[in-house]
Amino acid sequence: MRKFKEKQAVYWNDPAGETSGVYEVLDTNEEYNAGITEAEILEFDSRVLLIGNGVSEAEVYAEELAIIDPPSGEGQALVQKEMENGFKMFIRNNGCQPDYAVCAIVWNDGSIYPEVNIRLSQTVNPATDDDIFFYCDGLKELKSLVFPGGKDFCIADILYFKGLCRRTPNKKHDTKCHPHFLQQK
Repeated sequence: MRKFKEKQAVYWNDPAGETSGVYEVLDTNEEYNAGITEAEILEFDSRVLLIGNGVSEAEVYAEELAIIDPPSGEGQALVQKEMENGFKMFIRNNGCQPDYAVCAIVWNDGSIYPEVNIRLSQTVNPATDDDIFFYCDGLKELKSLVFPGGKDFCIADILYFKGLCRRTPNKKHDTKCHPHFLQQK
């Protein structure tokens, strides 16, 4: 189960598509959320949190949030598990491996990129790779990017996998990675 704490940086995927962006958790509403079980969270994370960005505040479902603080310890293991599960789900749904991972990253200086594309191979394709942030050699190297220090950034969260599968080359295939998102997009 993802742990939220006050002052934590999150990316809000506004369902209305109007105010998505980087926010800070202002209140985790622990008392209000106390009765929600881990099993319920796997279906839909209905915990309500107060977030703000200095201009506005909103009470939102945790389901709509991606944590973008650099993970540590247990958080790193959770992000890696979400990577493994999402990768397997993508293969099961599409019959091929994903070409890209869409991740939230944190630079070593603390600045945040809430959504970047990481190519899961070193092969450069000028026709499709204009928006690639980083190249790595598959899932194993992607999982290593969760740990700070190896590069100038670390992965704070995995959002989803995507790719063009050879069976249906003109159709994009996306699979979200959080346990409660493990479904075809």
